[in-house]
Amino acid sequence: MMQIEIDFETADNIIKASLLDQYHSVKEEIESQKSIESPQEYQKEDLKYNEKFLDACITVLKHYTVDDERPEELKDET
Repeated sequence: MMQIEIDFETADNIIKASLLDQYHSVKEEIESQKSIESPQEYQKEDLKYNEKFLDACITVLKHYTVDDERPEELKDET
């Protein structure tokens, strides 16, 4: 079995890029779900789930990034 080794910085950069992509995708999905005029019950549940998932994504994203690497709306006010 062949193994690929990467350093910690590369691993962190991959995780950051993935989290940023996930953040933007879920945020867009939430905006789309909120635009539904008369959502079905399952669509309401999906929206609620995605909002919780976005909160979790933000928490992990803030763990792996510094303020300058985050989207503007996630930068800490200091």
